[in-house]
Amino acid sequence: MFTNLAPIALRRLSLSDAPDVAALYESLSERSRRLRFGTPMPRIPRHVLAHVCVVDEPRHVSIGALREGDLVGVAHRVRWPGEKGSYDVALVVADSVQGRGLGSTLLDAVVDDAHADGVRRLTFHVSGENRAMARLLAGRGLGVRYRGGEGEAVLDLEQIEGRPTSVDRRDERWIA
Repeated sequence: MFTNLAPIALRRLSLSDAPDVAALYESLSERSRRLRFGTPMPRIPRHVLAHVCVVDEPRHVSIGALREGDLVGVAHRVRWPGEKGSYDVALVVADSVQGRGLGSTLLDAVVDDAHADGVRRLTFHVSGENRAMARLLAGRGLGVRYRGGEGEAVLDLEQIEGRPTSVDRRDERWIA
């Protein structure tokens, strides 16, 4: 059981958060960057940072997880041109807090927030190496289908009953 609990504040990110997002991504181990981006890129390109931090609701939405003021996780959803009601989702969690429930917290937050915004479908692309993400999605009843080393899981939000709240109206969460 965890004895060192700390609050995690969730909030939508904006372009002013780009330095914190860059610091989080650049603090990731080579393995974590490879699992997130498909390559162990040593520096995160500016266009990637702008993409994550852009405020273009509802097309782009990023949710940040802050622990004691430090950004320790990001959930990002994006609707690509030509797609209506369907979004791709990506999660990243700081190495220092991996395996403590933050991925689950971010997943729940991005699903609830998307549902509250009227999103119909979320798609998760998963590296064949990323067993933690595959387990996380499986724990939510989503099977990851693999083809050529890459996997995909789709969540149909129209099948979820009730109306969750958006991140802007959430309380703090506690993780170890």
